[in-house]
Amino acid sequence: MLKSDRDYTLVLLFTVNLALTLSSETVNALLPLFIQSLGATVVDVGAVFTIAGAFSAVMMVLSGIFTDRYGRRKVIMFSTILSSGAIFYSLTSNWMETIPITMLTSASLSIFLPARMALVADYTHVKKRAMTYSLMNLAWPIGGLFGPAISGYLADMYGWNEIFYFAAVMSLASLIASLRIREPKAEKRSIVSSRRFDGQFNFGKYKFIIICHTLISLFFGTARGMLYPVVPFYLTEKLLLNRTELGIFLSITYGLAVIATQPIAGVLASKVGSKNILLIGALGAPLTIFVFPFFKDLPILYLLYMAQFAFWSMTWPTSISLLLESLPSSQWGLASAIRSTGFRVGFFIGPLLGSSLWEYVSPTSPFYGAALAYALTIPLAIFIKKLSP
Repeated sequence: MLKSDRDYTLVLLFTVNLALTLSSETVNALLPLFIQSLGATVVDVGAVFTIAGAFSAVMMVLSGIFTDRYGRRKVIMFSTILSSGAIFYSLTSNWMETIPITMLTSASLSIFLPARMALVADYTHVKKRAMTYSLMNLAWPIGGLFGPAISGYLADMYGWNEIFYFAAVMSLASLIASLRIREPKAEKRSIVSSRRFDGQFNFGKYKFIIICHTLISLFFGTARGMLYPVVPFYLTEKLLLNRTELGIFLSITYGLAVIATQPIAGVLASKVGSKNILLIGALGAPLTIFVFPFFKDLPILYLLYMAQFAFWSMTWPTSISLLLESLPSSQWGLASAIRSTGFRVGFFIGPLLGSSLWEYVSPTSPFYGAALAYALTIPLAIFIKKLSP
């Protein structure tokens, strides 16, 4: 019975994840350019994402608490409702009006993530968890493969508003799928965990593993946050790509890279260990983004940006599986929220750092800053190799 519920629920969760990703990727791919079109400077754009990121970080912590207390399904449904707020971008007339909308849409994914990660763990045996996360994570790059390209095409052919209408439809689809999600009863969660709940959560007992994974997420989030608002400007202003070409670039470099690496990361994790794969990802990401500004040939830039995403995405299933294996199952929601909050904190720090470097240093300096942030994960990944079970 549990196996049937598991398969049914994981398929539905994948569907919700995919629809939410299509909604968010379609909006977010060109959102910096849209905000700029309303009169914002590059630094203003960074400030919008910084404010939204701060709010989403707070919401992610609350989501972890609510996920463990009230259930995964309710939290997931709420996140899909919030994501539909993207349609309000179509009503804006100046860039400051985008701030509350960006806060809501950004928070929708922050609320979704802890519930999603906990629900996958609920239905997955520890020995298959890294592989299951790898397969479930394919929803992100599949959405990322189509979302930016759709966004660029709609913007060039019809205008900005059609992007937001499409995103709202995808949000509605994710809500419909979330209504049918099932979650196991609390007493059944423990059968897929190698650890039993040992009373109240003892942060002191688990603090080092939680802190390490959270810091890794923080530095990855900072790197991604620094790149997110400036890459569209870099490619359109320095390389003169139009919005359709920009959307295709973002679709291919993110979507194809992650689609390829997620299953590979899961397979390799089962053979050489999640800790080794985590370290490889931490080593490769800073190198590929550091050399990005040295090249002007578009094919080479495609390969480098794809490689950066590939190395980063290798750490997704390995990091979360290592963290959850170290904790009792009743604390998975909160622990995954703390870890994911690290990424969100980095992602709200990063945009302001990246846009400021662009404005006050040079258009290439955000790439070097992102490389440094990526590199800070290396000693932490080495430490986790010694610390994890």
